[in-house]
Amino acid sequence: MNACVEEKKLTKGERTAQKILDESERLFAEKGYEATSLREVAGAVGIREPGLYRHFSGKEDLYQKVLERALKPLSDTLGHLLSGQRQISQESLPVVMFDLLSQSPHIASLLQQCMTGRHGSHSGQPWLEDWLRELIDQGRAVFHHLGMKKDASELEVVLIIVTLFNISTGYFSSAQTLEKLTGKPALSEDSLVIQRKLLSAVAGGLFTEKQ
Repeated sequence: MNACVEEKKLTKGERTAQKILDESERLFAEKGYEATSLREVAGAVGIREPGLYRHFSGKEDLYQKVLERALKPLSDTLGHLLSGQRQISQESLPVVMFDLLSQSPHIASLLQQCMTGRHGSHSGQPWLEDWLRELIDQGRAVFHHLGMKKDASELEVVLIIVTLFNISTGYFSSAQTLEKLTGKPALSEDSLVIQRKLLSAVAGGLFTEKQ
């Protein structure tokens, strides 16, 4: 089922809520949590500020829903790999996560802000720490499941996860620089194909064949 068909099935209120999340994701990524106002979000959506409260209880709730919308597909994909519902190669894992991020390119900058605490990211919230911890735990389990180096230390595993995360998200947060240097849109298929190959090459050096 394509996105257009799914979108037609949404009610007017659901479409408005999705647009609020889209504009909030962009503004939070560009300006940070503290510098983004609900009035600004409402203006970008084309509604008045009180209209936001029909869908979200406040800025904290909106910020949480923006992140959950992006993090859940990542978490679900890792869960499917662990349960055997989906099979991929070792080198394909970061590519799969990269493709998920490409569907919401602004979220990469937002996630980097959360990881570093920059730009008033509101990174100290327990629910966010729980989400990130869960993703790290799932990533660790998936790496071992796919045949991580048997002698890898816990520190090495976590550093590999963080490194691949930074490579994947850094591509999108550096999109403007990439476009200036190459003259090609960061989301063009040519650019994405090359980045997928680079991610596969990096990941290929992190695993050994299962015995």
